[in-house]
Formats: sequence, C-alpha cells, structure tokens
Amino acid sequence: MLDFLNKIFLTAPDAPPMQDAEKAKSIFYSLCWRVFASITIGYAFYYIIRQSYSVIKKPLLASGAVDPTQVGIIGSIFFVTYGLGKFTNSFLADRMNNKRFFAFGLFMSSVTMTAMGLVNSFVPLAVLWGINGWFQSYGAGPSIVSLNQWFSNRMRGTLYGVWFTSHNLGSSFAYFAIAAIVSAYSWSMGFIAAGLISLVGTVFIYLGMSDRPETRGLPNGAVLYGEKTQAQVDEEKTRSVGSMQWNAVVKNPAVWILGLSSLCVYIARYAVESWGVVYLTSAKGYDIMGAAGVMAYMQVAGIFGALLCGWISDRFFHSKRNMPALIYGLLYTASIAGFVWAPQSSITAVGGEKIYDFGYATEFWVGAALLSTLLALLVWNAKPQDEA
Repeated sequence: MLDFLNKIFLTAPDAPPMQDAEKAKSIFYSLCWRVFASITIGYAFYYIIRQSYSVIKKPLLASGAVDPTQVGIIGSIFFVTYGLGKFTNSFLADRMNNKRFFAFGLFMSSVTMTAMGLVNSFVPLAVLWGINGWFQSYGAGPSIVSLNQWFSNRMRGTLYGVWFTSHNLGSSFAYFAIAAIVSAYSWSMGFIAAGLISLVGTVFIYLGMSDRPETRGLPNGAVLYGEKTQAQVDEEKTRSVGSMQWNAVVKNPAVWILGLSSLCVYIARYAVESWGVVYLTSAKGYDIMGAAGVMAYMQVAGIFGALLCGWISDRFFHSKRNMPALIYGLLYTASIAGFVWAPQSSITAVGGEKIYDFGYATEFWVGAALLSTLLALLVWNAKPQDEA
C-alpha cells in the first residue's frame, strides 16, 4: 500500500536533461506561468470551501441543528486538524509530485464539503469538518514549494503577493455567491454548492500544474536564474531532504519565532473571517447579505494589499521583507481594532438573555494582531541558516 501511494504522490526522478538549451528555456518559462496560474486559482478554490462555513454558520445556528457552543467546537476541530496537517503536509510537499498532491487535497476537501450538506447534526458535521481541515492543509505547502521551484528569489515577493490574492478571491466568492445560495435555498445547499464548485478546481489544477522542472528534463530553477551553480544543486541532492529541513528549518530559532508571529496573525485573521458574519449580524445590526457584503469588500481590499505588499518589498526595499512587515503589521493591528471597536454594543440580548458576547474576544483579536508584529521584530535581521 505504501509503495502504491509513493508511486502516485512522490516526485518523479530527474529526466535526462534536454540538449537544446534554448528550447529548454522556452518550455521552462511557458510551464512556470502555467504552474503559477494553477497554484493561484487552485488555492482560491481551497478558500471557497474554507470560508463557506463562515457564511453558513449563522443560518446553521438559526436552523437549530447546532447551538453556538457546538459551532465553536466544529470550527476549533477544523483548525486543530488544519494546523497539524499543515505542519506535516508542508514537510511532505518538498518530496511530492505537487501536481497530484495539490489536486488530491482539493478533491477530498470538495467531497467532504459536499457530504456536510447531507447531514444535519453536530457529530457528523464536526467529524466531516475536521477531515476537511486535514485536506485543506494540502494547499499552502505545495503552492510555496512550487513557487520556489519555478521562480527566482528576486521575483518571489511580487509573485507571493499575487498568489496570496487567491485567499481573497476564494473568500470573496464565498461571501457573495455562497451567501446568495444560502439565502435563496438553505444552509445545506451552501455546503453542497461549495463542494461541487470546487471540484472544478481539482480538474484545473491537474491540467495546469507540473512536477519539478528536472522531472521534465528542464534545468533547475535556481540554476536557470543564475542564483546557484549546477555543482551546488548537485551537492544539495546528495543530502537528504529531511536533513536539510532539520538544519535549515527545525534548528533555526528565527523560523519558530516567525511561526509564532504567523500564528498570531492567523488567530486575528481567522477570528474575523470565521466569526465576522455572526459578529456583524449579532452585534452591529446587519442582515446576512449585508454582513457577507462587508466581509466580501474586505477580501476585495485584501487583493490590492496582497498585490502591493510583495511588489513594494521587491521594488522599494530591495527584496528585504522586514520593514514592509513592520508597516503592514501596524496597519493590520489598527484595522482589526477599528473593525471590532466601532460604536455598537458587543452583546445581543433576546428576551433579556445574552446570546453573543464578543467583548473579551475582540480584545484578544486585537492583542493577537499586535503580538504578531512584535514577534516579527525579534528576527529583524534573520538570515537563512546556511548563510548565518
């Protein structure tokens, strides 16, 4: 069984190098943009699934199928499995044929999302959303690894920013389209529609993605862009992927600090994205379409932010990320504070009973955003482990 899975998912061996260097370059440059389009649009489909639950959450509560505590538990299970999966599967992505790995994750996520529309009680919803979290973790690792395999470091800031718009594209689609489907039909149709729509993304990824350049007889990306010599690449291949990951990643304190910083960013970000619709409808007086519209506009604004952040760091900071990270971190913290501390009571009362109390939660969201910025400052001048 393990051998069978290895044949399907492990990266292929290097093919004999193409003798015509110009033809190899032409094919490389053509394929690299197909790969980039695949990881950007493909990851947007991942986000259609992920953010649809945020849209469906309020109607799901209104149906009586689950209560607010159970909704929170379901969401927490997702993030536990997603976090564990992201840690595991991002390490595996360095060894995988990411065309298949990336497409398989979205396929399984689509299947479990569709299945959630066919059940209507807490336990099966929690189990399926937890499984979904694991397969959602197949998205980020393969995307970043592919970006590193096919593009120069000088281009990655800009291209990472463009790729990051996939988060916003998928989320805004969920806030507009899935919200409309839920309003017109039911919460269960929201799950089913998100799953079926994302199956299209599976096909798109499989047709557009590619394994490493060397598996097609093309030059290594770093060699092609003049960042490494072929001798350096050949020497790296004599070392195991595991040993390089251990020395350059696991033993590097800067990676752990940045990981904690990213964790805090995601706490604030997912708090707003996961509970934003509920928060706005319960604490600010919006209806579901109005709340979904606010969240969708946030995602549209995020597209411009993502496009600009990488380009600015490449163009004005010579591909250094520390100062742009500080500037964006401070703006991020201020925007979270503005979102949650705008005038209006943070408590919704029905018959004198408190239904949602976001008071302490919103302070935690702002604190997490600020802490992420402070942690990033600790590694202001960090360098890759082999260069330090």
